[in-house]
Amino acid sequence: MYFKGKGVKKDYQKASVWYLKAANQGDVNAQVNIGNMYTFGIGVKKDQHKALKWFQKAAEQGDPDALLNLGISYINGAGVNKNRDKAKQMFKKSCAAGSQKGCDYFQRVK
Repeated sequence: MYFKGKGVKKDYQKASVWYLKAANQGDVNAQVNIGNMYTFGIGVKKDQHKALKWFQKAAEQGDPDALLNLGISYINGAGVNKNRDKAKQMFKKSCAAGSQKGCDYFQRVK
């Protein structure tokens, strides 16, 4: 609610606190959301390593967005060494989990 300002004033810092609480309890959506916040520095200090940690936790639960984000991280070398093979593997898993974007990225990676 804090992230989108639904029923409360928009506050990214408060949103990050609640996402972290939920993420630490294993909530896959919160893990992806806090990973995105760390990726872009929204409400938290930008930190690719923390973003990857949360994307990995969500990916272990089969989340297609987390798998896609891991693939993008490997393609760009964001917090990890660039690795096209690992990226393609993540895109393939994202596609198999139902992400059209994952399928699109998988097709583009040679």
